[in-house]
Formats: sequence, C-alpha cells, structure tokens
Amino acid sequence: MDSNISLSELQQLIKNAVYIGTPDVYWVVAEVSEIKINNFSGHCYLELVEKEETGESFKAKIRAIIWRNKYLLISDRFENETGSGISIGAKILIKARVEYHELYGISLSVIDIDPSFTIGDMEVRRREIIKQLSDEGVLNMNKELSFPVLPQRIAVISSVNAAGYTDFYNHLRNNAEGYSFMITLFSSVMQGDLTEKSILESLDRIGETLAIFDLVVIIRGGGSKSDLAWFDNYNIAYYITQFPIPVLTGIGHDKDISITDIVAFQSFKTPTAVADYLIDAFLNIEEQLFTFGSTIREIVNKQIKEANKSVDVAILKLRSSTAITADAHKTRLSSLQNMLVSKSMRCLSQYYTDTGTLTMRLHNSSSYLLRKCNELLNIKIKTARDATNAFIKNREADLRITEKGLKNLHPANVLKRGYTISYKNGIIVKNVTGLAENDIIETHFRDGNISSEIKKITKKKDE
Repeated sequence: MDSNISLSELQQLIKNAVYIGTPDVYWVVAEVSEIKINNFSGHCYLELVEKEETGESFKAKIRAIIWRNKYLLISDRFENETGSGISIGAKILIKARVEYHELYGISLSVIDIDPSFTIGDMEVRRREIIKQLSDEGVLNMNKELSFPVLPQRIAVISSVNAAGYTDFYNHLRNNAEGYSFMITLFSSVMQGDLTEKSILESLDRIGETLAIFDLVVIIRGGGSKSDLAWFDNYNIAYYITQFPIPVLTGIGHDKDISITDIVAFQSFKTPTAVADYLIDAFLNIEEQLFTFGSTIREIVNKQIKEANKSVDVAILKLRSSTAITADAHKTRLSSLQNMLVSKSMRCLSQYYTDTGTLTMRLHNSSSYLLRKCNELLNIKIKTARDATNAFIKNREADLRITEKGLKNLHPANVLKRGYTISYKNGIIVKNVTGLAENDIIETHFRDGNISSEIKKITKKKDE
C-alpha cells in the first residue's frame, strides 16, 4: 500500500500536471454567462461556457479572470471596436493561460480579447435573424399596411427621460403649421438586457387599446453601435411584423440600421425626422385639399357661367311667350268674369227665397220640440225624486239593524249574557298562546272583577 500524502501535496501534483499539460497560451472561443467587476480591486471575473448545439444545456464551463492592469486596456479597446462592453451572452475570442489554485481550483487568466471575432459573431446572428424573418414570410408585413390619412393619435415607445423623445414631442407640439397631435408615451427600457422585455410589454399595452391609436413610433436618441445592437432582436422584430397598425422607428444612428428598422413600416435616422414625416403627411393632405378646392371652384364657376347664359336665353323666350299668353288669358278672364257675375245674381236671388221658407219652418219646429222636452223633463224629475226617497228609507232601516247588532256586541252587554273578559297586563287574552304558569290575569264579570294565578295550561290538540 502506498504511503499517505497530504491534500496540499495532492493539489501540488494536480497543479504540476495542469501546467505540464497546458504550458502554452491559448486562443479560446466561449460565451460569457456571468460577469462581475470588483469595485475595490478593479479585477473582472467571468464565467465562460460552451453550449450544446440546441442551446439548452452547457457543454463546458470555466471561471476566468482579467486582472485590473489588463482589464482597463482590454475593455476600452473592446468597446471602441465593437461599440459595446463585454456583456452576458456575448461570444468572445480570448487569449488565456490555464491556472490552478489550491483553494479556488482551475481557471483561465485572460491576457487579451479579439474584438473582431465578437463583431463577426454579432453580424452572423444579425443575418440569421433577417434570413429567418424572410423565410417565415413576415419581413415586410408591417410595410404592407395602409398608412393613416391623418396620423394624429400616436403611441410612442421610448424612455421618458430620453432627449430623443423630448425632441420628437416638442417638434410635433410646436409645429409651425399648428397641426394637432395626440401623443401617448409608453415608457420603456431602450438599452440593456431588459430592452426586449420592456418593448414587448409596451406593444402589448398598445395592443389592448389599439382602437385609439393610428400608429406606433419607436424612438431612441443617438448612441454607439452597441446601443443599436439591442434592436437586432428577433422577438422585437417579429412582434412588429405582426402588429396591426404601422410602426415607425427613429432610432438615432448614422450608418447601420437595425433589424427593428428593417421590419418597420418606415425608419428614420432621428426622432425629429419621424416628427417631420408626420407633419409632412398633414401638409400633403392640406395641399391636396387646396388642389381639390381650386378644381372644384373652376368647375363651379364654369357651370355658373353656362347656367347664366341658359337663364338669359330662357328669359328672352319667356318674355315673348308671356305677352302672347297674357293677352289670351286676359280675354278669357273677362268672359269668365261676366259669366260669374250673372250666375252669382241668380244664385243670390234663389238663396233669399229659400232662406225665408227655412226660417219659418225652423221657428215652428223649435216651439214644438221645446214643449215636448219640458214634458219629458218633468216626468224624469218626479221619477228621480221617488227613487231617492225610497233609497233613503231602505238605508235608514239598514242602519237601525246595524246599530242594534253593535249594541248587542258591546262588552257590557256581552258580560250580561254570562260571558267574561280576561286581561293580562291590560291586554285582552284571546288564546292561551303567550300565557305561562304563575302568570296573573284579571277577569271581568258583569257585576265585578277577579284576579287569578295560572296553575296549569291545557292546550287543545289541532283538529
């Protein structure tokens, strides 16, 4: 059996084996899964991974460190060339040496990072996303939508504190033409790991109230290439292609355009350029309306002139025909007037004769009818008087009978017939319900009262 060795001796053997097996400096391709900067020491600690082709699990993992004196130089050069700092998810090509520590185990000491590899990887991913959208047939879907005639109701996705949003807002609100716009801000994160989640949530919120908006504007002010990289995102791009109203972008940049710009209905270099486009849309409509107005004015003036000519001709014809017609009607009217006077005189004479006869007949008939009505009225008055007297006598007899019955029901008369009335606490007792043993009741007879204490209560069974 071999002799025992200490743990530190075993660690030294492992360390020697590592250094003997990996004596050189290596260029290694890996993806950053974690990054931490020690604020006190200034060292950068990384966790590097290699994923399976499916991207769902890790194939390899190792810790790495960039010492402070190298990190400042490496990070500055990397950001200057790629436009972004070293971040989670970035694929990098590092120059590193394998190290082994008795307490912390195996790790890589990073000597350098090649920015050109990361730039190439970013471009490859960008092209893959564009190809995927094209293969899915959705790349130009938003561009195929109809642009609103007057885009007044605008949903804006931007950071509330962004200078680009402020420029856009002021440019629209203070436009020289005085056009009115309704601007609703959906504040979003426009840079960093939360960009995708935040923008998609804003699009969802806009979709919930889609009817009150004409279009969507995504705005971000100027920035580096790394800032633009957050918009080379498949999920953001795909969501825009499926959005039911036009999406405009004003993501400030000079040369490159993002995938978000590519799938948008239309993209612009700056937020104010988007505002100018919306104002121009109003100007174009206003110019069209002026053109239509001028055309309509010319047509109407031409028709008025033609109508005036037709009216002048009609007036001349009317004057000629009116004079002839007036003479003919004047002769006819004179003849009719003479005929009407003659017939009127005959009718009046006949009416005078008939009126006298009718007046006499009416006087005789009225006298006869008055006599008959007086006789009939006297008969009805006598009949009504006799019926009223009979009714009163019958009601008096009924009242006497009712009065006699009420007297018989008076408590005093009831007591005279041998009945009694019992009270409990001044209230008439009508049944045994509500009575209890030892209760005191007062019973009234015809000739006096007695007080009794209840010893037993017997209730009748329900029939």
